[in-house]
Amino acid sequence: MTLLLGVGLLLHPQTAPAQRPGRSALNQEVEARFQGALDHYTKGEFAQARVEFQALLDLSPRHQRSSAAALMLAKTLYRLQEYNLAVAAVAQLYDGFPESRYLPEGDLVAGDCRFRQGDTGAAADQYTRVLRGAGDLRLRARAADRLGEMVATGRLSPAQVERLKRDLTPVRFDEVVQFGQVRWAFRLGRPDLGASRAAAFLKAFPDSPYAGETRALMRTPPGPATASLPLPVSAGRPTRLKVAVLCPISRDLGRELRDGILLARDLMPLATGDTLDVVFEDSEDDPVTSVKLAQKLAQDRDVVAIVGDLTSRSTVPAAAVANASQVPLITPTASEDGIASIGDYVFQINATPGAQGGKIAEHACRAGLKTFAVLASLDPYGRHMAEAFAGRVSALGGKVVAREWYTPGTTDFQSQIQRIREVGAALAGTAVIGGAADTSAAESDTTRAVPFMDGLLVAAQSPEDVILIVSQAAPYRVAAYLLGGDGWNSPRVSREVGGVLENVLFVSKYFEDTADTPARRFREAFRARFGRAPNVASALSYDAMTCVLRAIAAGGNSREALRERLAAGQDFSGATGRVLLAPGERENSGMYVLTVREGRIVPAEP
Repeated sequence: MTLLLGVGLLLHPQTAPAQRPGRSALNQEVEARFQGALDHYTKGEFAQARVEFQALLDLSPRHQRSSAAALMLAKTLYRLQEYNLAVAAVAQLYDGFPESRYLPEGDLVAGDCRFRQGDTGAAADQYTRVLRGAGDLRLRARAADRLGEMVATGRLSPAQVERLKRDLTPVRFDEVVQFGQVRWAFRLGRPDLGASRAAAFLKAFPDSPYAGETRALMRTPPGPATASLPLPVSAGRPTRLKVAVLCPISRDLGRELRDGILLARDLMPLATGDTLDVVFEDSEDDPVTSVKLAQKLAQDRDVVAIVGDLTSRSTVPAAAVANASQVPLITPTASEDGIASIGDYVFQINATPGAQGGKIAEHACRAGLKTFAVLASLDPYGRHMAEAFAGRVSALGGKVVAREWYTPGTTDFQSQIQRIREVGAALAGTAVIGGAADTSAAESDTTRAVPFMDGLLVAAQSPEDVILIVSQAAPYRVAAYLLGGDGWNSPRVSREVGGVLENVLFVSKYFEDTADTPARRFREAFRARFGRAPNVASALSYDAMTCVLRAIAAGGNSREALRERLAAGQDFSGATGRVLLAPGERENSGMYVLTVREGRIVPAEP
C-alpha cells in the first residue's frame, strides 16, 4: 500500500509513484482524464472542468489523482463564484485526505472565498492557518500578501488584529504583515515604495524565511498577478525531496507513527522553499516485506531518507538494506540494542535497554550510591540493560555485588530476592535467618530493614513483572533504592505498588505528563489535528521526522549530505523530551529520569 503526498505532483505526472501490476492501465486512464480536466481549467472552461474533476473525485477506489482532484474542484468552484460550495469542497479535502500536501492550498482557497463573501475575519483565519502550516514557502508568501493587504487597508478590526497576533505571536505577525506589504507595493507597480519597504523588512527580519524572496523582488519586480494553480517545481538546484516511511500503516500503532510524522511535516515546513514529499509504505510489520520495500526505495534517487520501521524485527533487515545502499534510515520506535551499529547510515531515536541501563547508572552514582544488586529478566532486554548498568557503574567507581536472573513468565521471585538480601546482609555483617518469607524465623528477620547495598536494579520490561517483584520484595525490607527502565513507566506500577515505593528512580524515553513546553505544544497540536491524544509511537515518530527536517534545513538535500548533518549531532527538545544524538553517535541518549511520589509518576529532582 503506497500513499504519496506532494504539491509538485499535480503538474508533474512523471513523478507519480510506481504502481503494482494490474493497475497501470487504470492509472494511465486517470492521468489522461486529470490532464484533460486541468486543460479545461487553464483555458477558463470552468464549467466543464468542474464536471470532470468531480467525476475523478467520485471514482472508486481512490487513485493517484484523488486528492489533487479534490483541490482542483474547490479551485474551479471558486472561479465559478460558487464560494460556499468551494469551501465545502475544501472541507471534503480535509475529511477525505487528512494526510494530503494540498491542505494548505485548500486553506488559501477557502480564505479567498470568505474574503469575496466579505467575511474578512474568517478569511484572515484561513490565511493564518496557511502561515502556521507546512505549505510551500511561495504558498505562504501568497497568504502573507493577502493578510498584509487586509491589515494595511483596515479591513480587520483591532480585536481581529489582536487575535491574529496571539495566533501567530506578535513578532511573527509583524514579519508576515510587513512582508505582505512589500509584495503588494511591487505588485501595484510602485517599485520605489516596494524597495524602501523591502529594505526596512530585511533590516528588521534578516533571518526571515521570506528574506530570499524579498531580495528577489528587489532584483526583479513581479508582473501582474496570475491564476493560482498548484505550484510547479522551481528550476535550479534540486527542490523535490522524498522521505519514505516504512510502517504497518493498516494497524493502530502504524497509524500513530504516520500521524506523528505528518504533524512534524505540517508544523515545520522547509524554510528553503523545497518541496518535500512523504511516501508511506505498508510494511505489514513483516521483515520480508520491509526488506523488499527498502530495496525499492533505495532505487528511487529522490528518496533522501527512510523513517521506520515500527518494530525491531522489521527494522533490522530494512536498516541493513538501507545502509548497504547508503540511504539514511532513522528508526523512531525500534528499541533493540545494536540497531544503530548496523552502519553509518542508521540512526535510532527510541531508548534501547542498554542506553537505559547506562543512564540510570549515571544518575544513581551521581546521587551518591556506590554498591548495587541486579535482578534482570533472562532475555535481550534484561541482559543488555544489566550489562550496560554494570559497566557504567564500574566506570564510575561503583560496584555490582550481586546479580540474579529470572526467566520471562516467572511469577515467584522470592528465592532471587532472598539471595540478594543475603548478600546485602553479609556485606553489612548481619546474619539472615531462614529462607522463605512466610516462615516464623524469616518473618522475624524481615520485620526490620537489614543494612543493604545502596541500589537494586530491577531490569524488567513488563510492568506486570515490576509489580510482582516490588510486591514480593516488600516483606523482605530491601533497604535500597529501587532502579529501573521504561518497564516502570506505567500507571499500573504507580497505582498498584506506589504505596510501598519510597525510594525509586527509573528512566524512560517518554513521559506523557511532562510540563516541557515543546512536548506540551506537541500534545496540543496533535489533539487539534487528529482529535485524540498522542501516544509514545506518535511522539517518537514526530521526533524522528524532526531530526530529518532539521538535517534538510541545514543543507542535507541529498542522501550523503543528510547523513552528514545527522552524524554531526542533534540536540533539541521534542515530543519525547530531550533528543540527543551526540556528534559521531547514532543512538539517542536523551531520557527522562522519573520517580514515584504519592502514588504518581513524576520527574525526579535533578
